[in-house]
Amino acid sequence: MIVFRPSARARRRAAGAVLITAVLASLLAACVAPPTAEPTSTATSTPTPTPPANSLTAARIAEITEQQCPATVAADVLSELPESAANAIDFMAATAQCGLIALVTQAPAQPATFVSPLQYTAPCASAATVTVWAHYDDDLIFGSPTIPNALAAGQCIRTLFITGSDAGKGPEYAANRERGIRAAYDVIRGAEGEWADMTVGLRSGLTITTTSPVGDARVALLFVRLPDGGLDSSGFSATGNQALPQLLSGALEAITTIDTGQQVTLAALEATVAEVVTAYAPQAVLAHMPAVSPLAHGDHPDHSATGTLVANLVDRGVVESAKVQYAVGYPSEWNGVNLGGDELQRKLEAFAAYASHDSVLKCSTAESCLNVRKFGAWLQRQYLVPDADVAR
Repeated sequence: MIVFRPSARARRRAAGAVLITAVLASLLAACVAPPTAEPTSTATSTPTPTPPANSLTAARIAEITEQQCPATVAADVLSELPESAANAIDFMAATAQCGLIALVTQAPAQPATFVSPLQYTAPCASAATVTVWAHYDDDLIFGSPTIPNALAAGQCIRTLFITGSDAGKGPEYAANRERGIRAAYDVIRGAEGEWADMTVGLRSGLTITTTSPVGDARVALLFVRLPDGGLDSSGFSATGNQALPQLLSGALEAITTIDTGQQVTLAALEATVAEVVTAYAPQAVLAHMPAVSPLAHGDHPDHSATGTLVANLVDRGVVESAKVQYAVGYPSEWNGVNLGGDELQRKLEAFAAYASHDSVLKCSTAESCLNVRKFGAWLQRQYLVPDADVAR
């Protein structure tokens, strides 16, 4: 029997073929195997940062809370206040009125926009009537019964007096007249009590005094305290012969207040009247008849100048014409009597409360004040003219 044995070369070829066949099979398996799934990653969104509550920077907050007005408001509280409140505190700190900051942080409601510190020192909780007068009794004579009726209807009254009503008689006479006007508003509002005064630096640059009955925010009186100009616009020697009409005419670049000697330019005074009106966004504005009207002829020059301040703001679009009325002053006596009964009696009682503090008038009862020359005639009348009816 013959046994066939492959040669060594043949055996090597056979082994190579087996190896190739195994490699091909492995590659084929790899080609037909299902693909391995790629690992997936979960997308992470970046949260939108919360915008700051107001525009005060960290550096400004530190300056207010650590340097200008320390211990008045915490930095974290200030950073979270709405923009209007932050702006108010920014202004108060910059003008060294740190004592007012608590009024901002404790305010029950914040105005939409910061216009004036008056929004916090004498805020109106209801619709407002703003009245602007030269002297401390002008509102009682020429603005009544409109002012008492507005208060009775639920409005707040904000009355701005331009002069200190000193009549050249010195600060004590002026202070007595201020006491008188407070007493008159006590009669108008039907309550007596303490009044609180506050010194307020306005954005206009002027510093004024506000006074309100404690516990009754419906009434606030605002005093600029320029010198009384007198019946001939030449002022009085006691106050340097300065007068409001001289300021409006350009004869004087500035006049000084009778209490602090503050220099007041026409631009600053106009800005002050505008700030008061804007701060309260009133539904009605009442002032003296402006000098441009024939109905101002024969009136006190301070009256006409005060009315002109308001009329100029109307002409510039700062104050809305439809809201403004002007009261006829001294010339009202040439018109017929149009007040009587209980309405006149209430007007007389308020005026008598004022007059008891005014040594010039020498009356202290409704009846005696009605008998004072000129004043009796004015008190029995009130004539108002809308701004649209005053020709320019």
